[in-house]
Amino acid sequence: MKKILVISAALLAGCTTTTPEMAAVQVVGSPQAVAGCKYLRSVQGDQNLIGGVMLQGAAYKDAINQMKKQTVAVGGNRLYVTNATSGMGGATVMGAA
Repeated sequence: MKKILVISAALLAGCTTTTPEMAAVQVVGSPQAVAGCKYLRSVQGDQNLIGGVMLQGAAYKDAINQMKKQTVAVGGNRLYVTNATSGMGGATVMGAA
């Protein structure tokens, strides 16, 4: 059992790796926070971590990191999250760079 937990933790750590550029992306959830910003493109992150309640937070975090990576790729520095769902099967997050 310990071996499975260690392997699972290692896999999760690999999913949530961020770069300095991604760390600089500000994640916001209100339209006021992006007032005056230029819309670059829609972004989406999906993570289907099967594992129940314990992994919901990890799935959401990885979906956000996917979106941060997309935001950096188009030259953005702010990520506006417009819709997020998470549950026993993972997380799906949508937004705009």
